[in-house]
Amino acid sequence: MKKFFFLQVVVSIILFSNTCNSQEVVSSAGGSWSGTNIQLSWTVGESVIETFSGGTNILTQGFHQSKLIVTAIEPLLYPGLTLTVFPNPVSSKLILEVTGHDLSGLSFSLFDFQGKLVRSQPLDALPGLIDMESYVSGTYLLKLFREGHETLKTFKIVKN
Repeated sequence: MKKFFFLQVVVSIILFSNTCNSQEVVSSAGGSWSGTNIQLSWTVGESVIETFSGGTNILTQGFHQSKLIVTAIEPLLYPGLTLTVFPNPVSSKLILEVTGHDLSGLSFSLFDFQGKLVRSQPLDALPGLIDMESYVSGTYLLKLFREGHETLKTFKIVKN
């Protein structure tokens, strides 16, 4: 009985003393520094680090991982122009509002999600009304563009 109790205590100590150490490194030196526009982190003593790349995929080993955030910035073609489409999802009438710009030369095209042109016409009056009742349920792309086919904005529209 004493051996069983002793064994049970030893097993309990071993099991409960294990901890999960994640995002931790044992190294000889390291640190981090922050400035106004930059942050620098470094570690000395990682025995194995490697970076593999193939096509668009990158795999890195080691504690410090590179982080790439790409932000696309579209230039303002017409400052002050606001394009609004509602309700989304739509069941019958889709309302298109344009503020901050004149209507001359504005048009829209409606595409199904396979890229087939469903409807295209100039935008003559505001708010623009698009009758969606005759279209099947699904996802559509609404492109607003100016004369010369300069795309101003593309909306993803869900038809119920």
